[in-house]
Formats: sequence, structure tokens, C-alpha cells
Amino acid sequence: MLADLPDPSGSAVRLEAQRSEALRRRIAADLELGRAAELTAELAGLCADRPLDEPLHVLWIRALHESGRTAEALSRYDAVRRALADRLGADPGAQLTSLYRELLSSDGSPATPAPAQAVTPPPSPQPRPATCGLG
Repeated sequence: MLADLPDPSGSAVRLEAQRSEALRRRIAADLELGRAAELTAELAGLCADRPLDEPLHVLWIRALHESGRTAEALSRYDAVRRALADRLGADPGAQLTSLYRELLSSDGSPATPAPAQAVTPPPSPQPRPATCGLG
């Protein structure tokens, strides 16, 4: 029977979710590296395609703020808040709400992202003296 076959859309949905999460992590890493201004156009397009993806909108709003565009970041928050209310009848989640409060309490200057920590490679193993087993 066809009902016994695995659902092919299940793996496709799972893969798409993993792809989306990897994209968000890459963008978050770029933000940590201070590349906010470079990300705003990319995030605008992604958020237009995914208007209800709160974690993605958090990244966009953060990128706008860190690029010195706090007023635009606040405007984006309001647009996302309205979209969530109109389409889902829901309020923004904790992460988006926390970011909004952070924006309101800032003085309007760009947030300084945490400096990227240098990764120090582990020390190379020291060569061992050669032994020939004769002693």
C-alpha cells in the first residue's frame, strides 16, 4: 500500500528547515564579525520571502541597528509585529521583544558587536626521540 511508504515530503521539509537554520547561523556569525552593513540587503530579501520567520527578522533588525539605522530597525520591528498579529493573531516572541526593548533603551548609536575571539590552534605535538630498541 502507498500508506506504508515513507513520506517523501517529510525529509524535504526537514532538509529545508536545516538549510534555513544553517543560513541563520551563517548570518549570525557574520554579524558577530561586524559585517552588519553588508548583510542588510541580503536580509531584506530573505525576510520578504519569509515574512513570519521571527529569528530571521531578529537578525535583520539587529543588522540595521548595528549599521547605525536604529530608526529603520524600530520600523521593521513594528512591521513584523503587525504581520504576526494580522496573520497569526500572535504577539512577537521573547527574542524579538527583547531586541525591541534593547533598541528602545539604546541611545541610537550602533551597537558594538562583540569582538571575534581569535582562535589559537593547539600546539603541535613535539617529535619524540627515535629509539631503535638496541639498548
